[in-house]
Amino acid sequence: MALLRTDVAGGYSFTTVRPGSYPGARAPQHIHYEVAADGHGPRFFEILFEDDPHVDDEVRRRAAQPGSHYSLKRVGKGPAGEGLVVQDVVLGPRS
Repeated sequence: MALLRTDVAGGYSFTTVRPGSYPGARAPQHIHYEVAADGHGPRFFEILFEDDPHVDDEVRRRAAQPGSHYSLKRVGKGPAGEGLVVQDVVLGPRS
């Protein structure tokens, strides 16, 4: 587990490897992700990758629902040609 802090504008970044699926399972590749801030309720995500063959129509449907914890992302190209995923986060009031 890693802990990040945002800059004064709320920006953040981290570097990691793209995970594999769990051995012997058909679960999509994913990164568990939690965001919390004083005065706001936490948000939990599983970042999934659009090109993962284990992302099926059911996962896509669930990811498209408002408030879903699935965040289906396209892997783009970063400035040095590396894979890049952008995740914007909006926190609601504490519940």
